[in-house]
Amino acid sequence: MTEGAFVNHILVVDNEDDLSRTIASSPESAYYQIVRAGQQQNALQRLASEKFDIVLIRDRLPDVDIQDLINQILSVPVPPAVIVVGTGKDLGLVKKLLQNGVFEYFVEDLPPAALYSLFKNILSYQEQTRQIKTIQSSASRQLKDKGIIGSSQALHKCLDLVAKAGPSEANVLITGESGTGKELFAQAIHTISPHADKDIVVVDCASLPDNLSESILFGHVRGAFTGADRISDGLIRQSHGSTLFLDEIGELPPDHQKKFLRILQERKVRPVGSSRTFNVNFRLITATNKDLQQLVIQGLFREDLFFRLKTMHLDLPPLRDRLSDLTELAYFFMDNYCKTAHLKPKRFSSEFLVVLRRYHWPGNVREMFNVLESAIILAMESDILLPIHLPISIRVQAIENLRKNQADPDEIINTVDNTAPEQFPSLVEVRDIAVKRVESKYFRKLLHHSRGDIKKACKTAAISRSRLYTLLKKYNISPS
Repeated sequence: MTEGAFVNHILVVDNEDDLSRTIASSPESAYYQIVRAGQQQNALQRLASEKFDIVLIRDRLPDVDIQDLINQILSVPVPPAVIVVGTGKDLGLVKKLLQNGVFEYFVEDLPPAALYSLFKNILSYQEQTRQIKTIQSSASRQLKDKGIIGSSQALHKCLDLVAKAGPSEANVLITGESGTGKELFAQAIHTISPHADKDIVVVDCASLPDNLSESILFGHVRGAFTGADRISDGLIRQSHGSTLFLDEIGELPPDHQKKFLRILQERKVRPVGSSRTFNVNFRLITATNKDLQQLVIQGLFREDLFFRLKTMHLDLPPLRDRLSDLTELAYFFMDNYCKTAHLKPKRFSSEFLVVLRRYHWPGNVREMFNVLESAIILAMESDILLPIHLPISIRVQAIENLRKNQADPDEIINTVDNTAPEQFPSLVEVRDIAVKRVESKYFRKLLHHSRGDIKKACKTAAISRSRLYTLLKKYNISPS
């Protein structure tokens, strides 16, 4: 730390100045530039025009939704670390804040020295994060070749974990719905690992035959059972010095779970019918679309093995939660497919992409790629894909989803008398429809009022530019 130089810019959001005074009372304040904003709008305006590395916020501010404010702060391209200061009495609020990206919840009345110690740790962490981002940028280029496409925040969180996990030897558990690309991410982790020069060994636990699964995994000696006329090393020994990927780990039989746990503990494997053990050293990645924690509760999966598997946990988002990546994914698939099939390049009509966005994709990316392949084939010599090239079931569902999103909440409430009990809408559903309807109208009128002046619109709405663009994209509103 160089004396007299500002190491960090800190924004204090507090309707009173006691927090700012407390921070300024420490000699450590000489190394920080501290700015106070007394209101939410002032804070957002400051963040839109200046770069802050740390934002300090009171957990209770008059007329301010603290969670919404934090979401807006964290939506900027390079978000600062957010520290919330409060009493800590409302543990539910503390939990929600930490889940929503708050770096730390700091209990008030602690000495300023403790707060400055936290500042220093954040500075160090941010520097390390910048280094990780450099690794991630390099990894992202490699992952794009593997088909991991997109720039959504949900995907970036996954890529960040991949960049951190890849170079390590830590066990990684990948969870997610069917079709989200679990094997693709396992391959990506292997690609940037120290074992990248060797082939990854993939085992689909769901397809292991009952009578041969043990010998396939652990190997066997000649004569171990009827038909064992030659020695087999087994897939676990074949993964020695490389990466072992166990897909659908939730399907591993209980007796195999016990044996595999012992292998993880001792790093030795004993083939079926043998009295000899062999050393094995492999990087383990597992994947499942099941809730392993629930299987543990039901007694169907060993708890000790579960904890071994999830040293690092990568939870892949469904496609419906990363729709901003959909167009890029669609073009990636189409370009590659047309090139492989020796077809002339095609393009998507805007109507085609609207239908894709309105569909919920229960089969995720895998389903979308299959649908796109079918659409490209049906389009034949046409150079543009239209909704008519999509399955009718998808087009109907897209229209239904559009109708729901545009529906009037009052109309829904007025028609529930004739609705079956199991189809009665929840409060969350009705509230979501109401919020979307009001927000969509608000932003259209806001742009009209500001005559398309984004800076003026941000000031009027008291939100950052990046937050405004995110919401305009959400409601398909052109900034112009």
